[in-house]
Amino acid sequence: MSNQLLHLGYNRTGTRGMIPEKSMSHHKQIRFIRVALIVAFLGISPVCFSDSFLKLGIEVHPADDELTDRWLLSAGHDFHTAPSFYLGFEFAGGFYTDKIGPEESRQIAPINAFFNLKYKASNGGVRPFAGAGLGLMSEIHSQGIRHEYTTDLGLHFLGGLEFGAASGNAFLLELQAQKNLSTEGSSDLAWFGFFGLRF
Repeated sequence: MSNQLLHLGYNRTGTRGMIPEKSMSHHKQIRFIRVALIVAFLGISPVCFSDSFLKLGIEVHPADDELTDRWLLSAGHDFHTAPSFYLGFEFAGGFYTDKIGPEESRQIAPINAFFNLKYKASNGGVRPFAGAGLGLMSEIHSQGIRHEYTTDLGLHFLGGLEFGAASGNAFLLELQAQKNLSTEGSSDLAWFGFFGLRF
């Protein structure tokens, strides 16, 4: 497996040992995003018109790893807050094996959480949509009895099509770009293709 700095929504450094310490301002930004996600989740009324979704994605660029190490499962909820506009949240995760030596490997589990703003066309049938989100891009590294956890700020941009009625069940296709905002990571975008259901 390659050691891309930005891969599947997380930051693979390929290093072993202790995780470098973050600056105080970075920790404050992380805490602010965590609070914002919790407030957004608790503060939006559950009685407003809303959509849930479940989707499976695969990394399409870069695509240096095995297919089994490039998938991402995502679920979330969108709340209708204004005509054609939605506020919501999305969680995504996966589980991969990273070869770091002839007989050594480590397990990596990315866990991402984003707060999203989306625009969806009001017509039924085929509904184009687009949006962006800000949130946390986390990862858990496990190697033997050692476990390490890191969290960074992240952005993602998305667009796609929903096939179905404006409300109720629909099939969706989505293209998503993710960017880790850590100064230690890559400035490149990671691109994903998703398919799934809205219900």
